[in-house]
Amino acid sequence: MLPPNPDAPAPTPEPTGFAPLLAQSSGRYVGSLRDGALFVLVAMVINLATTLGAIGAGVMLAMSAPASGELPVETMAIVEMLQALLMLVAAAAGIIGWWWLTTRDPQERTYNEPSRSRPLVRTAVLAQAVCLLGVAISPFVMGAAAPELSQDAALTGPMALVMALGLGAGLAMIVKFFASMSYLRWIASRIPDETLEEGAARFMWMGPFLIVGVPILGGVMMFFVPLIIGLGVIIAPLIALVMYWNLIFKAWKGLSEIAADQRDEAELLAQARRDTNLAA
Repeated sequence: MLPPNPDAPAPTPEPTGFAPLLAQSSGRYVGSLRDGALFVLVAMVINLATTLGAIGAGVMLAMSAPASGELPVETMAIVEMLQALLMLVAAAAGIIGWWWLTTRDPQERTYNEPSRSRPLVRTAVLAQAVCLLGVAISPFVMGAAAPELSQDAALTGPMALVMALGLGAGLAMIVKFFASMSYLRWIASRIPDETLEEGAARFMWMGPFLIVGVPILGGVMMFFVPLIIGLGVIIAPLIALVMYWNLIFKAWKGLSEIAADQRDEAELLAQARRDTNLAA
């Protein structure tokens, strides 16, 4: 066997077909991902602001209530209606955001390992949208059919339907959560952002623990250390919200930087073409 020639050029590696960096993808695709992440952030802001506003409105109404302690029914109805409307807007923004954030890469057919969680996220988003839409319109549908139903059916029918649709939306949300964290890890590997990838992997188990596990443990231990456990039950979901916000914000920031670089590069190429045409 001949000894290797140190002056010989290094062999060109064969293409593996793995998903390349997002900087090599089309600007329109990266822009869709960026806009989707922005919509998810907007949905989170609306949700948080609505929750805090409802709490503040409830406190103010309770403080301004007469000595009898009875709250004004009309004012409470307006507050609840406004809260439901804002929650619906937040849900729509979140659904649109995740739909755009999971846009299919035009080059996906050339990849040996495309994201398997992307279509799962989209399926869960569609299921969640259908269930939430059903919850919103079911009272009107059942109300229109109420004259032809018995009194018991008119009352139990809408409640059963709303509960079934709410359960379906909850299951779709659970599936979307785990699939979206896996998808964020795939996106992070293409930005690339190791901290985002590690954060998504961590939040995949830590998020459910903070949102579900801590309240359950708190309910069990409330009889022993009520104050400390009560504070933990309140603080844990806030910690999960901050962690989730940081993940989406990091994704949006990385995608925005890539989109800006692609836009600058496109402008430079366009300027070079114009200069060439003028010189010719």
